[in-house]
Amino acid sequence: MNHSTKEKASQNTEAGHIVIQKLFGVLLDNKWQLSIITGVFVLIASIIATLQAPIYKANVLIQVEEKSNGIPGLDNMSEMFSQESSSDTEIQILKSRYVLGKTIEDLGLDVIVEPNYFPIIGKTFSRRHKATSIAAPIFGEKYAWGGESIAIEFFDISAAFQDVEITLIAGTNDKFQLFLDGQHIAEGTVGTALEVKELDLNLKVELLKARAHTEFSLMKKSKMQAILDIQSAINVQEMGKKTGIIQLTLLGENRRDISNILDSISQNYTSQNVRRLAAEAENSLSFLKEQLPEVLRDLNRSERALNDFKMQKESVDLSLETEALLDNLVNIESKINEMSIAEADISRRFTKEHPNYISFKKQQSDLIKERKRILDKTNSLPDIQQQLIALMRDFEVNQAIYLTLQNKTQELSIVKASTVGNVRVLDHAAVFPKPVKPRKLLMVVLSFIFGFIAAVGFVLARNAFNRGVTDPADFEDIGLNVYATIPLSESQAKFNLKQSFQKKLKSNKNRENNTGHLVAKDAPEDLSVEAIRGLRTSLHFAMLEAKNNIIMISGASPGVGKSFVSANLAAVLAQSGKRILIVDADMRKGYLQKYFGLKWDAGLSDILSTKCSVADAIKPSEISNLDVITRGAIPPNAAELLMSEEFEKFLEAVKSSYDFVLIDTPPILAVTDPAIIGRHAGTSLMLARFELNPLSEIAVAHERFELNGVDIKGIIFNGVEQKASTSHIYGNYTYSYSND
Repeated sequence: MNHSTKEKASQNTEAGHIVIQKLFGVLLDNKWQLSIITGVFVLIASIIATLQAPIYKANVLIQVEEKSNGIPGLDNMSEMFSQESSSDTEIQILKSRYVLGKTIEDLGLDVIVEPNYFPIIGKTFSRRHKATSIAAPIFGEKYAWGGESIAIEFFDISAAFQDVEITLIAGTNDKFQLFLDGQHIAEGTVGTALEVKELDLNLKVELLKARAHTEFSLMKKSKMQAILDIQSAINVQEMGKKTGIIQLTLLGENRRDISNILDSISQNYTSQNVRRLAAEAENSLSFLKEQLPEVLRDLNRSERALNDFKMQKESVDLSLETEALLDNLVNIESKINEMSIAEADISRRFTKEHPNYISFKKQQSDLIKERKRILDKTNSLPDIQQQLIALMRDFEVNQAIYLTLQNKTQELSIVKASTVGNVRVLDHAAVFPKPVKPRKLLMVVLSFIFGFIAAVGFVLARNAFNRGVTDPADFEDIGLNVYATIPLSESQAKFNLKQSFQKKLKSNKNRENNTGHLVAKDAPEDLSVEAIRGLRTSLHFAMLEAKNNIIMISGASPGVGKSFVSANLAAVLAQSGKRILIVDADMRKGYLQKYFGLKWDAGLSDILSTKCSVADAIKPSEISNLDVITRGAIPPNAAELLMSEEFEKFLEAVKSSYDFVLIDTPPILAVTDPAIIGRHAGTSLMLARFELNPLSEIAVAHERFELNGVDIKGIIFNGVEQKASTSHIYGNYTYSYSND
């Protein structure tokens, strides 16, 4: 039991190693494709990096202080109007429409005008143009190619046409044309205001330097859209945690523009901060000034009442105890009145649930209770003294209130005049000396990584979908023996490449080339020839029980190498001293004649249609003992010719004259010809191409032969390539003849 478990584990480990080896092998086999795909990615990234405009970065540092500084000696008053706000609050103020809207108005950021560049490359050409003159057009007069400039003094248009692009076309003699949706709307002159009443358009072009017919894009952004664009462009964040240092950054192609925008934003932000704090002092000052006349009237009234009472009651005096009560009462009344005045400001600054407001109301309540207690004591005094106390209290309280209001008014006037904000600009706008984008080296490195990943994915995906057989052992699963495994012929591959190149150089009338290349004759040391010699040996034993000496070679689909194997097998058999006849039975598309340098005329189709005799159709080859019958003229009824008595007569005539008759047939899945020919053959073989034919396709072809009564003896596995992905099947060795 333990031995079985260990054996299974060993098999699983070995299978895992084979899978990994195969995957790496697939990558090695496709190393050129990996290199090309990766190189394309790198090339595209390099081009993009070259075409992209350099992007610069500017920043501003702003400090948010806990409290604004005031005049020494007025700290208490200044604290009433100081600002303690978090950095998060200030960041939102910085990005508010109030601040950014002012910047848009100051710099005219709602007016967008730029030249029309040729797609993709035009802007790069314009950017690289260093001369002061205007560049000559390369592909079109309407495009800007460098040296163009335009300046707009003002531009307004109806809200219905805001955020809509208007085309401005430069003319001659400082003239220009305006087009909206392709329709001409106006003609203007540089330096002269232009008005179009239908669009509520007012425009003045201050400067226009461009060739005639050069186009510019002109747009008036809505204020909201302009604000949204800046909000998305600027980055505002606190430097560190609770440092109160806020950094504004902005990216852009124009160094001067991004610097001006940040300076304007910081200036508008600090200005509004000062105005906001000064406004609070102004509101309180206005309130006090409104109260002063009324308090003065109360003071004058109480003074007259007290003087009248003293004149009537000349002998009224107050005891020391009564005077003490009066002083306390006046003091408390003054505090209550001061708190009543301050209550309006407190209620404006704090909610009723705020701890400061609750504490204020408690102090006010305690003073009212204390006043009631003192008033209760005065009730026991004589009536005249009570009247005198009341009059004196009113006078002294009103006098104290009036003096307090005057002092507060003077203090607030000073505070208002000396108000400074609680924010300041630490570092004004500065532009980094080098562009932050594009990061060319990073783009190239990332493109290499992603390109390689994409290439690997493509290669592995293609390999996964390629169901072509690579292991000859797979044929045993469908009951077929492998008679031979033939490596890909290097000699034939080189010849095919040479022929393909020559055909491209030749004219159409000279493309027919009958110069053959028979590997068994021209390159006998080729590994494929040695494998075919092995096939010859296998056939010798396989045909001992065959009913005749006819060998049919077919395949499941075109392009598997039937003619190559048939021609070279015939040559190898002839070289062994056997008399061989090879017949091209693919009367539709056969090209067996090219391997022997012959022409296709007077061939099998002519024999079967009784246009020529067998003797006339047989053509000797350059190889001794090897004769050839080509396909002949292409007939309209190839299958019917093969089913005729003439085909049987033909086979009877040739099989007795030769040791072996090889018949090269078309693919079984394309036409029915192989099924007809196979009934007459003593030995039938089927070709499969390495990585071309799926096992299911071979199984269907085999089944079709069986349904027609043709017994396939075995498979010839052709075109096997030595690849890293199949090294676990075929090994990594080679064998060849040497000249030693």
